[in-house]
Order: sequence, then structure tokens, then C-alpha cells
Amino acid sequence: MSAFGTSKGAQNAFIRFPGRKAVVIVLSNRATMNAQELAERLAARLFTK
Repeated sequence: MSAFGTSKGAQNAFIRFPGRKAVVIVLSNRATMNAQELAERLAARLFTK
């Protein structure tokens, strides 16, 4: 499950990994930041063996 969103001047990303009992959440107050990409990169690092 994942959710990505933006509002004025902010971006966020929420990725849930139920099988791993884990969640990656990125909150940013910068409109130029790609929160989804950062969340996916963090998840890949965390769950790579």
C-alpha cells in the first residue's frame, strides 16, 4: 500500500510493507523535493539483503 501527495509547498510519501511489518514515511515542506522517489530509495536500501 502506498500514498503520495502534494499541497502548496509540500510533498509527502507513505509506503506500507505489511509482510515486513514496516512503513516508510517521508514528509517534506519543499515543493521541489521528490518525496516518492526518496521513499522508494529508502525502502530499497532498507530491504535489500
